[in-house]
Amino acid sequence: MIANNTASQQQNTVKTWQFKDLLVELYLYVPGPAELIPKHSHEEYQIGFTYDCTGGYFYRGTSYPVPPGSFSVIHTGEVHNTTRKTTQLEVYRTIWMLLIKPRLFEALVEELTERSTSLPFFQNPVITDSELTSRFLKFHSVVGMVGSQLEVECLKLDFVSLLLQRYADIPISPKPMFQEHKRVQMVREYLEEHLTENVSLESLAQLVGFSPFHLNRVFRQEVGLPPHHYQTQVRIERAKALIRKGLPLRLVASESGFTDVSHLTRHFKRFAQVTPGRYLPQK
Repeated sequence: MIANNTASQQQNTVKTWQFKDLLVELYLYVPGPAELIPKHSHEEYQIGFTYDCTGGYFYRGTSYPVPPGSFSVIHTGEVHNTTRKTTQLEVYRTIWMLLIKPRLFEALVEELTERSTSLPFFQNPVITDSELTSRFLKFHSVVGMVGSQLEVECLKLDFVSLLLQRYADIPISPKPMFQEHKRVQMVREYLEEHLTENVSLESLAQLVGFSPFHLNRVFRQEVGLPPHHYQTQVRIERAKALIRKGLPLRLVASESGFTDVSHLTRHFKRFAQVTPGRYLPQK
């Protein structure tokens, strides 16, 4: 599902991760000459995030500066180019780009409004929003991690749906959700029984006849946690039980659904406030 391409650390680098309806690009610019990017367009929506630098675009007849910590939004098919040129960069720069297939926006708008409509348009091509940034940073923090498919998909939908609800030109009021105890319980049991598998949100949704977006919402409403968080909780409980049995951490990680000891440690410390090595069964 994920592809990752890198160049030399001494050169400008673009790392990429390809998903079904989303391409993620991470641009890492080293100090040195910086050139303008010529006019071009994409069949996808381009959502950029300038992490630690100032950018700028010429788009729909206007130049737009993009401050650090802001998003730029380019509509599908629109010609654009960069407007800021620095002859010599003195620091490293980091820019994230999301190229989102129009079908993802179409599906989410239909889910949220219960009607088919035209493609959404974003009137403001530059967005500064702390909650949107928080959701994006959670998404990009797991985007390259092996074994985190469910987490990546849930966080992707959280980010994209908030972007649509706050900034698309289509009035969006999420439809009410009804209680789905039986089908949510089926998903919980499946996650518990298949905790070592890299389960996708789409496969869980097919299991109970929901769309991935609806399952993500209704599971959170019923359980109080999103599906990926519940999966991690189940895995941590299994890891604790295996540690109490005296298994080495390498086996604990693999038998509780984590890719390696570092993956286990990162999540274990969040839940238990100590590393697995400091979780000490007493005899």
